[in-house]
Amino acid sequence: MRKILYFAPALLLAMPGVAQADPTYPAEIQSHLGLSFTPQCTLCHATNNGGLGTISTQFGRALQSKGLTSNTATLAPALDALNSASTDSNGDGIPDIQQLKKRIDPNTGLPLSNVEQEQFGCGGQIARGPVRSTGYGSIFAGLIFLALERRKKVSRGYVAP
Repeated sequence: MRKILYFAPALLLAMPGVAQADPTYPAEIQSHLGLSFTPQCTLCHATNNGGLGTISTQFGRALQSKGLTSNTATLAPALDALNSASTDSNGDGIPDIQQLKKRIDPNTGLPLSNVEQEQFGCGGQIARGPVRSTGYGSIFAGLIFLALERRKKVSRGYVAP
């Protein structure tokens, strides 16, 4: 039982981060549509923290209805399908893709902010914890901890030679 207690910190540290950020969507939209700006994550999400599976805007749901999934390869075909269908998510009479190209938010019909988002993509955050982790550094730290514990026991005479 005591050995499990030694491995528990190493196992917890080795677990990968829980954030599901995908930094490619805004830049992919910009590139595919030839926009002069990188759209913010609020184009499809409630906040600029974004994240997969949290699409909450009319435009985002329209993209999903045209085949958008968590696979970035589905973004371009979904954008093309919106364009071909002249989809107008907010019902203001101007198709979504046309609004984007004029730097208008297809959800609200209002001009998009001139303030560019940080270049971390939807869900990206600074200094708020790991976004992705291989766990190798944590495993190394766990091994160091175990080696120090063993050394402590050897110096006290608890471990047989």
